[in-house]
Amino acid sequence: MADARDTLRVRLDRLAALVELARLSQSVEDRARMERSIQLVSWTLRTVAHARQLSGNVVCQSEAAETSGC
Repeated sequence: MADARDTLRVRLDRLAALVELARLSQSVEDRARMERSIQLVSWTLRTVAHARQLSGNVVCQSEAAETSGC
């Protein structure tokens, strides 16, 4: 699980770098492109986090069912 956290941290660091580049951009077109990329990356990270949470809940429910003998 530490590897997943490290990977997530690296991705969040890259996202923060994109935010900084967009903030510093002089070109309106570059800024718009960067903002769209940031939105897509953010959406993807949220989707992955949600999917991991759901799959974690399924695992917990399965383990609880096995433990209770259902």
